[in-house]
This record gives sequence, structure tokens and C-alpha cells, in this order.
Amino acid sequence: MNEAWELVVAAPATMPPNTASWFRVRDIAGYDSLLHRDTVEMLREINGQDPAPPANGNIMFVKPGADVARLRDAGVSMVFSPNQLPGLEGRRTELGWMTPIGGTVVEATCEVRDTFNTRAGAWGFKVIGPGTLTVRERNIPGWRATVDYKPASTGDGRWIEIEVPEGASEVSLSFVSPGYEAGLRLALVGFLLLAASLVAGRFGPRLSDPRPADAP
Repeated sequence: MNEAWELVVAAPATMPPNTASWFRVRDIAGYDSLLHRDTVEMLREINGQDPAPPANGNIMFVKPGADVARLRDAGVSMVFSPNQLPGLEGRRTELGWMTPIGGTVVEATCEVRDTFNTRAGAWGFKVIGPGTLTVRERNIPGWRATVDYKPASTGDGRWIEIEVPEGASEVSLSFVSPGYEAGLRLALVGFLLLAASLVAGRFGPRLSDPRPADAP
């Protein structure tokens, strides 16, 4: 949670946007250019106002006065803030106040036996169904889910929701940007065209030399 942000004055901010990633801390806010437009709209709902500070419209904050219940519903478990949050118990740290609010990223109506986060943008679960596994990651294009290695739907809502059948199952979830895949396909086409032109130039018919055989 950050307060005012100025371009020429040191800001009373907990930390600049996206720097939490350096500490392997998942941050709900960040730079507008790195956030999906639906996430920006969600931050607007949480704040009850524009999440960007007046001095820089490219930064999305969680601002003082944000709706704590909405933060909790978004899966936020801890709030770091310059000042203590009213009505909540926290403790002072080097980063300011650290206040637990009880949100969780993974929620399920089935039994979750094991959860592992293999890399950024990848999850794995061992569950006992039936039920619904909810992962509070924005359900945007690029997420792929499998249940027992078969493709599964991520649902139609804001969060990823995967239906799990009865019995023991393994669920995997991974994200690959649609633009990244398109770029790889274009690069592959370019490589194949280049290879074809090189092969044609090396083994294709050669033009005959129009000069007489005894020409110097």
C-alpha cells in the first residue's frame, strides 16, 4: 500500500511498483503497462477510486482507505503499508507496517492434499474430489489447466475455477502469453523460409555463362 507519489519529491511509499518481485513477494498492484486491463479495473474497485496517483498515470497502487474485504477476496494475505491500518492489528517492520488480513490464493470445495508452485506462472495440485478448485489468478487468455493430464476449463469468472471429478486427481495450471506463442510461430516460419532459400541457392539450377568458352 502506497501513499502520494511525486516525480521530484521522495514519496512516502512502502516500495516502488513491481519491486516486491525481487523478494519473491506476489504483489497485487504494479505498473499499468504490465497489468491486464481487467486487473486495473479490479484495483479501481478495491480502492474505490482511480488506482493511479495524479503524478503518474502509469502506476497502479493500492491506496490508503482501500476496501480490506475486497483485498481479502482477491487473495491478499498481507498488507505492507507506511502507516498502521485502522482497526487491524499489525506489526512494525523495516518496510513499515505489516498487517495480516487472511486472504488466500488457493481455495477449494474439494480436499487439497498438496500444492506446489514449480515456477512463475505454473501451479500443481493433488486433490481429492469432487469439487471446485479456485486459484485467485486473473483468468485471462494464456492460462491452461489439465486434470489428470487432460485439458480442463478455467471457467468464465474473474478467478480460475477448475472442476475436479470424484476421487484422487492431479491438477496442473500454467500460463503462456498468447503473444509469445505467436512470436515463436512467426520466428519458425522465418527460419524455414531462410533455410529453404539457402537450400535452393545451393542445389538449384545454375545460370549458364553467356561468354564464349575461350573468353578470358
